[in-house]
Amino acid sequence: METFRNKLKKRIVFGSVYCCLIPLLAIVLHFCVGETLSSGFTLGFATGIAAVALFFVVQSARALRNSEKLRKMYIAETDERNQYIQSRCAVSGILIIQAAVALATLVSSYFNRTVFFTLLASTYCIALIVGGCKLYYHKKLS
Repeated sequence: METFRNKLKKRIVFGSVYCCLIPLLAIVLHFCVGETLSSGFTLGFATGIAAVALFFVVQSARALRNSEKLRKMYIAETDERNQYIQSRCAVSGILIIQAAVALATLVSSYFNRTVFFTLLASTYCIALIVGGCKLYYHKKLS
């Protein structure tokens, strides 16, 4: 349980740093670049992500203060059934994403070359990451 407690403390530190730096970076970029659609979107997106990270930081901090919440969080994270479900969702999700990006690549080839090449690069990147992970885990688990 002490290992899990240390893991939560690291999450709190990284989450807190993220909550501080990302919105700050977005604000600095907003003022350096000026008012554009992308800077406004970036500011809103970064603030939203920071809010979600803050939620998890608060949740972890509360669990550290209450041994019952800590125990429940530990059980939820180490439960084999939950880990299996998460693993299956990740595999299915990445395959669906890869298929959707590949389809969007084909459709975009009829409309805009820049979008086509961007999506093509994304398709290759996803395929390389998935292939690299498969190689890594085959070697690691063999």
